[in-house]
Amino acid sequence: MGGGAGLVEKYTKEADKYIESVWRDYPDSFFHYPETRYTIAKVVLAYLNNNEQEAIRVAEAALHRNLRAKPLHVFDEEFNTPDILISKLCNALIWMGKVDFAIEIYSTFSEELFLTKDPVENMSQRFVYERDTQFAAQTVDMLRLFDPSIPELVSKRQPHWKTRVYEEIQQLLIDLKRCKKGELSKRLILKERLRTLAKQTNFGVIENLIQLFQ
Repeated sequence: MGGGAGLVEKYTKEADKYIESVWRDYPDSFFHYPETRYTIAKVVLAYLNNNEQEAIRVAEAALHRNLRAKPLHVFDEEFNTPDILISKLCNALIWMGKVDFAIEIYSTFSEELFLTKDPVENMSQRFVYERDTQFAAQTVDMLRLFDPSIPELVSKRQPHWKTRVYEEIQQLLIDLKRCKKGELSKRLILKERLRTLAKQTNFGVIENLIQLFQ
């Protein structure tokens, strides 16, 4: 097991102790943010261990649990947000270079994104309920560059301070993929900015993404 896999395994080890009881006690629920993070971590771990079948199994199990889940009710408010897992899982797969799997998931489950209320239009009265819609829309934009049949996600595209750097990186990748063959100077400028961000963030994966999107 590589160092990266060891770090991810450490992250998931504690959650592994309790996840079965959560699934057993709440068969009709999906706790969108914690379960999404857990699912992505387990998928990443499987890929780092070169176990694609395990990655697929984990992703599919979470997607189907998410699909059949009933809305969560907290302090008299209803939260029906199946789009969170779909969007963030697809995004993570793109960053891992698993674009085909991301397209397959999105093509199968994207209806859930369109059924979900726009989080910018429907804000919670008691919670900071602000989803990163710009991040989600960029995920779909990136998928559409590889499969134009995917419908555009119409969104308010509300930027989020937590994902500002990711949003800049993703927009640069989108612009790079959209460059025409003769736009060499533009390509060089975009790549230079991406490599600068790679150094600033220590995201070594950006070089792989440049190769994927150029």
